[in-house]
Amino acid sequence: MLTFGAAVFRYHQFVDGDLLPPGASLLGVTSDPDEATRAGMGVLHVGDPSDAMERVAAAVDERPAGGDRWEPLAIERDSEGSAPFSASQILDIVDHAKPDDSVIFLEWTSADALWWRLSVDRPRSYFFPASGGLGWGLPAAIGAGMAVPGRPIIALIGDGAMQYTPAALWTAVKHAVPVTFVVCQNEEYGALQRFASVMEVPDAPYLDLPGLAPADIARGYGVEVLNVADAADLADVVAGASSATGPRLVVVPQSSSR
Repeated sequence: MLTFGAAVFRYHQFVDGDLLPPGASLLGVTSDPDEATRAGMGVLHVGDPSDAMERVAAAVDERPAGGDRWEPLAIERDSEGSAPFSASQILDIVDHAKPDDSVIFLEWTSADALWWRLSVDRPRSYFFPASGGLGWGLPAAIGAGMAVPGRPIIALIGDGAMQYTPAALWTAVKHAVPVTFVVCQNEEYGALQRFASVMEVPDAPYLDLPGLAPADIARGYGVEVLNVADAADLADVVAGASSATGPRLVVVPQSSSR
């Protein structure tokens, strides 16, 4: 396995088993010395991943005509329908409608395994909390909006993740930071569900989050709240990120992940 600039070992919760499949070896290049130090196995070199890829590409012979070639993953898109949406639908709608120069922040457990549905073709356009820090997404998106005011900021956040740092919305309003928050509401605590499964904890009421009103919370801080009934509504909200003059928030009903 050859990696360039990837966070190979993401420690969040203990999962039993081997770090690599039997017979596999790992060789990587990372610009993060801490990442290299944390590696549980394999060899990670500290350097410039882009430079390393160019050197490897120059040293590899062209494949002969008719040889096996890598084909990109075919993704069946679903950008239609009405609420409640599945996680993949929400991602497809956002990906289809987002401005080309958008910066995406994601703290939404339902999308952890579906992030590849978002197409990103320029640097510093996609951020997520690899360490599992709770409540990171909302204030991080606001910070980016203040740091790079020329680019549309879109934050995809779960209704549970929003509850950790809602006071950051006050900062967004005070400084008129143009962030578009897409709060995906399935009334479940996905992170705890995952932990409960790993730790073999029986299902319990604390895994559900009924009665939360993210829109009311946002209004209380002075944030503009938008409504969606179908895919076209959500697409309009996302596309409008490029002309936003202050923080905007939309609550998107999401179908249950269980």
